[in-house]
Amino acid sequence: REAPPGKIYLDSYLDGVSGLPAEVCRIFHTIKDISAREQELLETSEKLTARCLEFTPQTSRNATDEQKKELAALREELDAVQGNLLMLGNEKVELTNTAHDLLGGHIELLDEELVKFESEITLSLAEQELNKLHQQQADALAQRDNVRPSASVVAQSAREDSHVKQGDQVAAKISRAGAPDEWILGRVMNISGDHLTYTILDEDADAGGTSSIHHLSPKQVIRLPKPKEKKSSKAFPEGSYVLAMFPDTTMLYRAFVVQTARWQGKNGAWGPYSLAFDDDEDPTNPGYSTNRSVAFQHVVALPRDFKLA
Repeated sequence: REAPPGKIYLDSYLDGVSGLPAEVCRIFHTIKDISAREQELLETSEKLTARCLEFTPQTSRNATDEQKKELAALREELDAVQGNLLMLGNEKVELTNTAHDLLGGHIELLDEELVKFESEITLSLAEQELNKLHQQQADALAQRDNVRPSASVVAQSAREDSHVKQGDQVAAKISRAGAPDEWILGRVMNISGDHLTYTILDEDADAGGTSSIHHLSPKQVIRLPKPKEKKSSKAFPEGSYVLAMFPDTTMLYRAFVVQTARWQGKNGAWGPYSLAFDDDEDPTNPGYSTNRSVAFQHVVALPRDFKLA
């Protein structure tokens, strides 16, 4: 039996924080060796300095030529020791900078694993909530009257038109009947056996909250297109109205297509739309809308019965 994804992310994260990368460990050992060598050179430098101070100053008349030569040799040796100390210090600085960069990359990898793990925890809490609601849903379905003759036709049509599957990201209508349309970004967590009820998780809601779960009909769910699907996806023409997600939010509103998305063969994906949303006036140009770039996968067809606020 395979371990759950959350377990895999957790094991990977714990492995990462339990030990440093081999390259960083090697650098630390090298720095330790350099420090030991520096200590030896410092002791040598202190001894040479003490010996130099024992000599009679060269300006003194009592200093002999032999003493002057010996003192000059000591100073030359002392200069060499100090030069080696400076070289080792520079090497330690370079190694420390390298270790810092490697650790930065290691921390980024750990952060990515942590994000994956937190995502798994969120989905796990949502699934637990779904399990609690599943029995209630089953009881409600059991008490329904026999399915109307057209119900199977509606379910089949929903399957053929939307191809919505469990796990898909969708545009979900959560407003009450008769109220202005309110559409959010959601994810399909469950589909009933007759395909007449979709259980949707609000992508922007707190994990595990009951308000983050919605039970919707096929008419209230629109599958988001995939940017790399050229054959099964089509771009909406300029001058048409669409339902699109407003930048930096998870809400979808009506928008006018200023510039259509185009297939980018080099990237193998659809490029973004340029859209003008309702009531989104350009503050620098009163009376005109702001043209906003919206990713291809965040634009769907505007429902025929769309009701403005």
